[in-house]
Amino acid sequence: MEFFEKRIRADFAEAEDISIAEAGRTGRGRLLCVNSCRDPQKIVVDVKSIYGETAKLAALPEYEAKTKELVGEGNEIVLTGAGPVWLYLRLAHCLHGKCLSLRYDSPATGEVVIFDHNPR
Repeated sequence: MEFFEKRIRADFAEAEDISIAEAGRTGRGRLLCVNSCRDPQKIVVDVKSIYGETAKLAALPEYEAKTKELVGEGNEIVLTGAGPVWLYLRLAHCLHGKCLSLRYDSPATGEVVIFDHNPR
């Protein structure tokens, strides 16, 4: 565990907007928490803009990469717009652990929380 702790601290040591704190102990050692010191941004992603005219399963890795690039790290994300259910599900899965919270927004429902890891 010490190796991994040193590696995490080395990876984030030069980033100005990152802090590392000991979150607690697990049965296998310490659990480190890497937190952004900046306030998260709310980013709205129109899913239709990710895939264009017709979504294709074969292009799924491209859609995931494009979405990750748009949202950054540690932000509050809202997915909206026309799109197939499978694409929404896959984007939600790939964004878990990458963003602080994820919501779905539609005119019929308003914002629906998919997950929220904001400790505030």
